[in-house]
Amino acid sequence: MVWYPFEQNDNTYQELMNSGKLSLISSKAIKDNIQNMQASFKRVTFIESEMQQDFESYLYDTFFSIADLNKAFKNFNAQADNISNVEDLDISQVKELLNNQTFKNGFVLSKYNSELLITEYSNIMETTNQLILLIDEELNKN
Repeated sequence: MVWYPFEQNDNTYQELMNSGKLSLISSKAIKDNIQNMQASFKRVTFIESEMQQDFESYLYDTFFSIADLNKAFKNFNAQADNISNVEDLDISQVKELLNNQTFKNGFVLSKYNSELLITEYSNIMETTNQLILLIDEELNKN
């Protein structure tokens, strides 16, 4: 139920667009890939926004109304820090959560959105690698 939002750094892109200097790039392939990357960034932002709404609507409210948040945090931190004596969660609370249809649906939505994010991140990595190759080719021409 935790994720770290994508932090986009597109200062150079924004500067190119706002200054009108995108025309300095002569390669159509480079321009197209830059635009594709920006479109992927927008899709990531949209998906993350949907995830946040889903988490707040289906997971957090239900979790907060059933589970002991203090124990859950201690358990999460112990696991994240690779500590062996994890504080046990109340098994009746865990069962209640696992039998709660709203909570289960929240996880289904989370899985779906996570798969979409993985696809977009893969697209961004592929586009980045392609851009690097295209830029290297362009630089080697000169």
